[in-house]
Amino acid sequence: MEKSTNNSTKASKKSAKTNSANINENAAEQTTKTTEVPASETKIIKPKKKSRIIAIISGIVATVLALAVLCVGLVLGLRKDKPNNNNNNNNVTSPSEPSLDFEVNATSSSHDVVLDDQYKKGSNVQLFANAIEGHTFKYWDYNGQQITQNPYNFVLSDNNYGTYTAHYDVNQYTLTYHIDGEEQSVTADYGTVLSTLLDASITDENSPGWFLNEDLSGQHVPTSEILRADTHLYTKKATLDKLSFQTDYVVTGDYYTEDYFDAPYYTAWLRPHDASEIILPRKHDGNLVTGIDFQGDEFDLSNLTYLFIPNTLKAVHNHSFQNATNTIIHIEDGAQLEYIGTASFKNCKQVTEFTIPGSVLLLCDGAFEGSGLKTVIFEDNTILKTIPERLFKDCVDLATINFGDVNITEIRSGAFRQNAITEFIVPKSVQIINKQAFYRCDKLKTFGYEEGS
Repeated sequence: MEKSTNNSTKASKKSAKTNSANINENAAEQTTKTTEVPASETKIIKPKKKSRIIAIISGIVATVLALAVLCVGLVLGLRKDKPNNNNNNNNVTSPSEPSLDFEVNATSSSHDVVLDDQYKKGSNVQLFANAIEGHTFKYWDYNGQQITQNPYNFVLSDNNYGTYTAHYDVNQYTLTYHIDGEEQSVTADYGTVLSTLLDASITDENSPGWFLNEDLSGQHVPTSEILRADTHLYTKKATLDKLSFQTDYVVTGDYYTEDYFDAPYYTAWLRPHDASEIILPRKHDGNLVTGIDFQGDEFDLSNLTYLFIPNTLKAVHNHSFQNATNTIIHIEDGAQLEYIGTASFKNCKQVTEFTIPGSVLLLCDGAFEGSGLKTVIFEDNTILKTIPERLFKDCVDLATINFGDVNITEIRSGAFRQNAITEFIVPKSVQIINKQAFYRCDKLKTFGYEEGS
């Protein structure tokens, strides 16, 4: 019985193995049949072109959306860290909000700035009161409140719309004026006209005017000017008792060219005197003083140490200052000289520098002969055509001669005789140099001609 069972079991296992082998064999046979399909019958499936484009676009859209989400996150993060500026702190500034900057140029003691609803609430405001001449900023006035900050910064809100007024104080200055060394002072507001502050007895009729410098150098200050700062003004009274006045004509001939210079001048005539100082007025009897001369053939000037002439001067007559060896001759800056007569500054040892203005029409022979000149300047665009005979003869200290853009065509005999010049460049306008023009100029080492001669 037991053997029969065992045999039966073995038979079953054998049958199972046989069936399994058959199954595997059938599967292999099917596989072989599939792989042995002829190449001509194989089908390759490719994705359609449209599907590929759609896939690319979908990828781009996804990338853009991702970036957008990232940016939104960053912005939200920054807003969390940003302080709250919606308050009334006057010093708050925010570059992300609109900003206003007011510059107030006051033209009087007060100036209004109106902030109304045309300006956005929450804007940063700066009110600035500019400095103006002769005034000092005092405060901003807002509804009776005085605000001294300048500039004044705040954030515009419902509580501070309205009118802001910049208030200034007018400065006060001291004018100190000196008449012949005597001093007086007066204090007044900026902008006060000088004529209302100065001694009314001093006029252009009895003085040369007012000057910023004690020695009356520089140009005079018109009394129509206003007070702008603490100021000192100086003047001297004219020595009218030593003067007489008359309208005079200069008629002189240039015998080389037969050109004549004929012009009327209102001339101050100096009478013989023993004064050490002479001050000419700017006007006399309503006329500008334009000429100067001396009365008498023999006029002793040995005591005269100072002579002031206003810049109204146009003519220095023949021999006017001859032999004034000790005299400082002060011609005010800006004089438009037209005529310098024969020997007019001869032997004036105190005259060390002289500018020949472009306005000079005629220089006469020996005008500066033997003077103490060290420097001579010819201004640009001179009308002068001729350097006359002996003009600077025996000016033994004359070492510097500066020519501007001149129109001189002739240098005559002895014009620079016995000077100390070491170099001389002839202006290109010069066509004639007469004999002995530079006689005994022993220090002259360089002599040349301007380019273009």
